[in-house]
Amino acid sequence: MSEFRFAGEWRIAAGADRVYAALADVEAYPNWWPAFADARRIDDVSGELHVHGLIPVELVIIARQRLADPERRVLLALFAGDVDGVGRWQINAVRGGTRARYDEHVAVHTRLARSAGMLARPVIYASHAHFMRVGERGLTRHLGLTPLS
Repeated sequence: MSEFRFAGEWRIAAGADRVYAALADVEAYPNWWPAFADARRIDDVSGELHVHGLIPVELVIIARQRLADPERRVLLALFAGDVDGVGRWQINAVRGGTRARYDEHVAVHTRLARSAGMLARPVIYASHAHFMRVGERGLTRHLGLTPLS
């Protein structure tokens, strides 16, 4: 009951290399992505993330970079902690800017997710959608652009 697949797509009116660089700089996420309370480096390829969405629960996630390919503009990380799984960004140049697609397959290990079971699923999906919306707006502002919404 605690396994989730999330997908999202951002359209940013900036160059793909610029968007890739911003998404690759995970330590800077708290500066522009309100859902990140903290992001600190542990070593060259891993960090500890503190995130929250609409649900008043802060998740602590250890993210370990598995792939950072600036040529193909792909970022891939493995997650452990309150969330176990994998997250992947694919950043592509499109007419008018960039399309950044995010795919995530995780299991949530918080007591709330386990105890609420199926009832929590729609709330968790809504929380993740909100998490992604505020991220897109935050990145747009961070890049000095005007958000569309």
